[in-house]
Amino acid sequence: MDSNERDRRCSGPAIVLIGPRTSAPGEDVVMMFAAVTRGTRIGEATDGRTAEPLAFDLPGGGSTRVCAKRDTYPDGREFVGKRIKPQETATPAPRGAGGQAISRRGAP
Repeated sequence: MDSNERDRRCSGPAIVLIGPRTSAPGEDVVMMFAAVTRGTRIGEATDGRTAEPLAFDLPGGGSTRVCAKRDTYPDGREFVGKRIKPQETATPAPRGAGGQAISRRGAP
């Protein structure tokens, strides 16, 4: 990393917005953000699914998909199928809410 890159790197507090549409590679990013305690996760729990489904046909017709990838936090805790929870809960505000992007619950 050269000095220009070091100067542009954020060293202050950071947040990441998460929700049920955060899945697969997005969850990998959130997991690493959480693992390095880089900042605060705000929103709703993530989707909990990986981007590696294995599809196959079932006897007698039909088909199914199963997770073919095991993702974990660096300490071994799993998050696929369990979802990554926010530290502060916030949900999208209803349309016409006076320009508010999110509605925080449980905030002082």
